[in-house]
Amino acid sequence: MKGIMMKNTRTKNKKQPQETPEVNVSDVMNIVKKFLDKEKFKYIETEEQACEIIVQGDNLIMQLVYYVYKNHLILRIPHFIRNVDVMRPKLVFMINRFMEEILDIRFEVGEEGKSISATCQLLLEDALPTERQLRFLTMLIMNVADDYYPKFMQAIYGKEGDASFDAEMERDIGEGIDEIEEGFPGPAIKTLKIN
Repeated sequence: MKGIMMKNTRTKNKKQPQETPEVNVSDVMNIVKKFLDKEKFKYIETEEQACEIIVQGDNLIMQLVYYVYKNHLILRIPHFIRNVDVMRPKLVFMINRFMEEILDIRFEVGEEGKSISATCQLLLEDALPTERQLRFLTMLIMNVADDYYPKFMQAIYGKEGDASFDAEMERDIGEGIDEIEEGFPGPAIKTLKIN
C-alpha cells in the first residue's frame, strides 16, 4: 500500500519556460545617449524614444536612427535610396546577394517599392548594450551602407549592354547567371551555368 501513496515528483521538478522580461527602453536609450555624447555625435531625440544622428561617409550622407523594439536595439538608416523603382528582379536579387555576404545587416525594400533602408540589431535579452557593441554596430552599418550605395546606384541607373555595367552586374549579382525572370514577385533564377 505504501507504493500507491507515492507522489509523482517528475511533474513538480519540470521547469516551465520563462518569458523574457521586457528591457527598460529608457535605460537602453540612456546608454545610447552616453555613447553618442562620448563619441561627440550631435543627436536629436524623437518622441518615440529614439535618437537620430546625421553622418557622412565617402559616398553618402545618411540619417542613422537608434531605437528599441521587442528587446532589440535597432540601428536603421532609413531610405538611403529613395524615389526609384527598386522592385526590378535583378536589383532584388542583388539585395539578397548582399545580405548573404553580410549577415549582420539587412537591406529592406519599402512598402511602396521605391526605397531601400539598411538595418542591424542587437539582442537585449541578456544584458544592456556596451559601448564597444554600440561603436561596432554604428561603424558597421555606416560603412556597409556607404560601401554598397554606389553598387545600388550602378544597378539602378547603369545601362544594360554597356560592357562596364554588364561586368559590374555579373560580379555583384554573381557569376553564372544567364537570365533572371522578368516580373515579380521575387527574382527567380531561370538558368545557371554549372562549371
